Amino acid sequence: MSCQHATSSEPADNPEAPPGHGEDLDGYRSLLECLAAVPEPRRRHGIRHRLAVVLASAVAAVLAGADSITAISEWAAEAPAEVLAALGARWDRRGRRRIAPSPATFRRVLKRVDATAVAAAFGAWLAGQLSTASPDLDGLVIALDGKTMRGARAGEDKAPHLLAAMICGARAVIAQRDVDQKTNEITQVKPLLAGVDLRGTLVTADAMHVQRETARSW
Repeated sequence: MSCQHATSSEPADNPEAPPGHGEDLDGYRSLLECLAAVPEPRRRHGIRHRLAVVLASAVAAVLAGADSITAISEWAAEAPAEVLAALGARWDRRGRRRIAPSPATFRRVLKRVDATAVAAAFGAWLAGQLSTASPDLDGLVIALDGKTMRGARAGEDKAPHLLAAMICGARAVIAQRDVDQKTNEITQVKPLLAGVDLRGTLVTADAMHVQRETARSW
């Protein structure tokens, strides 16, 4: 995927950027490109901000430490013009300044968007960032691990159980899937790693994943 490689470690020349805003503009652009693959859950009529723009702004804010819709909105509202431009923010009606999505827009989109698709797109972007920082990926170790989310139980349903693929050392989760209550982790390994480049990597997992079908899928 091209979005995995359009990254840069060079900061933009912006000494007046507010604290908490990253300055890797190429990284923002590649994030926007990756998230463009996420399906649009809204009707076309009345859309003012592209889905990828809302998602990229939210992800950038969370990476900067935002932990709520309010914090995400505040980060976006305070972002410098060049950051908003890199994130794809639209111009106002007079073409004078970039406009960040509103808190209501963030709330509506994040509530309705396909979380699995977002996780896949973000994982692809993150893997690209890591491969750019460390071009020689021979010996890279990817660990598979499943965890049940504490405090996330809704009504009579069980708490969500997630299976994740994490790059050891970097502690970066590059793929994640929700394990449905009607299945188990074993059936989710193949779709979890479907979009992950495993060439030259070592994959580790719990003993339950010692399955012939799983081994053949790699």
